[in-house]
Amino acid sequence: MAFAVLSILGVAFGVCILVVVLGVMNGFQEDIRSKLTGIRGDICVESSGVGAENLLLWKQRLNEQKGVQKVAEFAHMPAFLMNADRFSLPILKIGDPAVDGLLDFVHAGNRDAEGVWLGCDLAQELQVTVGEAVSFLAPETITNLEDMEEVPEFFEINVAGIFQTGWPDVDGRVAFISLEEAEWILEKSPKIQGFDVYLERGVSAIAVRNEWNTFLLPSFLRARSWQEINAQLLSVLGMEKAAMCFVLLSVLFVATLSMASAMLLNVVRKTREIGLLRVLGGGRSEVALCYLLQGGMVGIFGVGFGLILSAIILYFRDGILAVVFKVFGSENQIFAFYQFSHLPLLIRGRELAIICFGALFLSMLAGIVPAIRAARIDPARTMCCE
Repeated sequence: MAFAVLSILGVAFGVCILVVVLGVMNGFQEDIRSKLTGIRGDICVESSGVGAENLLLWKQRLNEQKGVQKVAEFAHMPAFLMNADRFSLPILKIGDPAVDGLLDFVHAGNRDAEGVWLGCDLAQELQVTVGEAVSFLAPETITNLEDMEEVPEFFEINVAGIFQTGWPDVDGRVAFISLEEAEWILEKSPKIQGFDVYLERGVSAIAVRNEWNTFLLPSFLRARSWQEINAQLLSVLGMEKAAMCFVLLSVLFVATLSMASAMLLNVVRKTREIGLLRVLGGGRSEVALCYLLQGGMVGIFGVGFGLILSAIILYFRDGILAVVFKVFGSENQIFAFYQFSHLPLLIRGRELAIICFGALFLSMLAGIVPAIRAARIDPARTMCCE
């Protein structure tokens, strides 16, 4: 009985750790996806400059494509922002805040106010709040400083709002103004560089990108999916997830090896009982089936307890995490390092099924060697020993 309980606990802990870790890792990946696509969209269609006069026509055509939720034109350029003795050189994004998804990340400010929108880290760096003004230097001025004969002119622009995505590369390096504000500041209409395309949920950005580049877009337009734009980051996350899965599967495999050794020891201790069962008419296959079923039952109970335990841990994960932070470090430092503002969670049914059936398979596999050993016991010899 003790061997069975320990075997069940071993499988349960292995399943629990796998479910918890994969759920959190999937949550991290989904959180990254939502932040990356929230501002830039699922697909970025960039122009090479040729045929730029027809871009607005292509915006309408892209809006008509299947699976497209909305399309926003954009222009990216460097800018110089200054407040008193503090300054920054963010990337200035020109577009429609309502269409670009920026308003989904509003931290402070009026959604209808006019002016520049700053990331929360950028606003903190400049030490400005909503309603205050910052000095703005036009992008053309920055690129032509060597040819200027007088001090460049600064514009005063109101801070309309502050957004927070939770992603430091965006919150600390991006400023946003509407197309109307850009026309007023630059005294001309900015040149559109491309479109941010937002797809309906469930539509594959990679499949749409391949279809558009092959059959839809002209040579001066090229579509790139958010996975392609952030390929290096996603590759690192994929490697981390694969490495963690390998380590945790090794833990589960060790647990099944321990279960196999316990069952094999049980065969040795129960040699006379097995021999008596054979004498009473039990066949080799029936004896072997007993140990295979024992391994299966251990796997079933282990998976069941593992799922229950993982559900409890995930439900109370915030409280558990708070205790861990008190022991090992500061919450703010850890989240800032890993660029997250909370602990996300996403359980995928396919991965959960693989874990459960994998644990059951390993448990059945652990019973094969003891089953073979029990089936080979000679009842005559056990009776003679008696």
